[in-house]
Amino acid sequence: ELIEGGLQRNSTNMILGGSGSGKSIFATQFLVEGMKKGEKCLYVTFEEKKEKFYNNMKDFGWDIIPYLRKGRLKILDCYSGLTGESHGAIRDPSDLTELNIQITSFIAKAKGGAVTLVLDSLTPIFNGADAKQAISFIQTIGAKVKKTGGLLLLTASQGAVPADPLAKIKSTVDGIIELTVVRSGRRVSRYLSVVKM
Repeated sequence: ELIEGGLQRNSTNMILGGSGSGKSIFATQFLVEGMKKGEKCLYVTFEEKKEKFYNNMKDFGWDIIPYLRKGRLKILDCYSGLTGESHGAIRDPSDLTELNIQITSFIAKAKGGAVTLVLDSLTPIFNGADAKQAISFIQTIGAKVKKTGGLLLLTASQGAVPADPLAKIKSTVDGIIELTVVRSGRRVSRYLSVVKM
C-alpha cells in the first residue's frame, strides 16, 4: 500500500537504509517480479559473491536457475574484484567505463524490451571513483534503463555516500524509499518510508 502496488516503470529508484535493513532483499523482490514477467534482469553486486547471492535467493524460495539458463537473469559480480579475486565479471569495479560497457551490452541484448536492473550498492562506487564521474554514471545508466521502459533500483547505506553527491542523486531519481530497523531489547521493528514517489 505504501508504494501504491509497486514502483513505476520507466523510473530510477533509490533504496536507502542501514546495514541489515533489507535493502538488497527489497530490491531483489522487484528483480524476481521482472523475471516472472519475462523481462531481462541484471543484478550488479558489490556486496557479495554471486554464489552467496544464489544461496540467498534460494533461502527466500526464489529459484533463479531457470531464469539464468533462459538468459532472463544475469549476475554481474563486482564483489570479487573488490576483494582482489580475478574471476569476477569486473576486475576493477571502480572502472565505471567497463561497468557501463557491460551494462549497456546487457541492455542491448534485451532488444528493446524492458529491463530491470539492480545496482547493489552505490557505496563502493563512491569509494572508488570521483563523485562527479559516479553521478554521471548513475544518470547514464538510469537513462538507458528508462529508455527500455524498465526499472533501475539503486541501494545505498545511510551515511556511506558523501552528503553532496547523495543530495544530487536524490534530486535526480524518481523515487526514494528508506528502510529503517529499530532494535529495543529483543524486539526488532522494521519501517518503510516513501520519501519520494
